Amino acid sequence: MSFMLEQLFGPAPHGVSPNERALRSDDGVLLRFSADADDDRLTLMSSPGRLPAAHVAPATWHHTLNHGGFEHMRCSLLTMPATDPPWQRLCLLDVWCRHGLQAHRLQAWLDDHARRHRAWLHLLAEGGHQGIARPNEGFAARSAMAAAHDLSGRFV
Repeated sequence: MSFMLEQLFGPAPHGVSPNERALRSDDGVLLRFSADADDDRLTLMSSPGRLPAAHVAPATWHHTLNHGGFEHMRCSLLTMPATDPPWQRLCLLDVWCRHGLQAHRLQAWLDDHARRHRAWLHLLAEGGHQGIARPNEGFAARSAMAAAHDLSGRFV
């Protein structure tokens, strides 16, 4: 049983793993939460789309940064093989250490993650072709990419 998830969302519904939760934001973003076995870290994940496998590493790849607006939180951009080759699944992953988790900051955290998710949706849409991101697609795509990487909470 995850103390963190229970503290934030209440008891797990019947038939749901006590270490996982899934929520859908008002604008339709599916957010998946999970707590590790020791209940030391809470992970939030969403998947804004897919990339063509030819443009990314053939195996799982990630890049992780400290979040500038939330102490004790790390953000990752992750690509992993999709179930429908030749695609790679793009995921945003936030990991928050238990000692830094504050229930009153949950909404700000969710809003921040959703903002980055929407920025990636925009970037993928700019590439066209079912969520393909292409380099040098113009100012809108570069702006979305910059916004997705700006972890301070400011739009570029």
